[in-house]
Amino acid sequence: RLDPSYPVDDPSTQSSDFGYRLLPNCNKCSRNHKGVDYPESDLNKNVYSIMSGVISQVQRAGEYGVHVIVEHVIYPDELAYTTLYAHLQVSSVTDSLSIGDRVTKGQLIGYIGNTGLSTGPHLHFEVHKNGRVLDPDVFFARHYQN
Repeated sequence: RLDPSYPVDDPSTQSSDFGYRLLPNCNKCSRNHKGVDYPESDLNKNVYSIMSGVISQVQRAGEYGVHVIVEHVIYPDELAYTTLYAHLQVSSVTDSLSIGDRVTKGQLIGYIGNTGLSTGPHLHFEVHKNGRVLDPDVFFARHYQN
């Protein structure tokens, strides 16, 4: 892996930024994009938890399709961050996850897919802090600088 703190092997392949966007081929797609997208490629197939945490949701529903939400406690008993991994493919990896399961930083939690409201195989990734949506690029720049 290039950097075990990212949700994919090659984060330089990001295809859609956080914030306002207009997708001419997808009228139902969000104009206020709450995350970033990483397309499937030769390197990007696996999806990893960016930090240790606890699975709070595994679903196969809605615009996100197959998606996993992980809660990350940074300080004892204080929920600081939640990460969302969406449009995953149905697999034995996601099928094996349950609410309450502990995951570690860099743990495989799924595979890039094309489920839900999706324009092609990609991972839609979001970061939330205490319920507020954050720009994942800003999050990574602040917390994972080399």
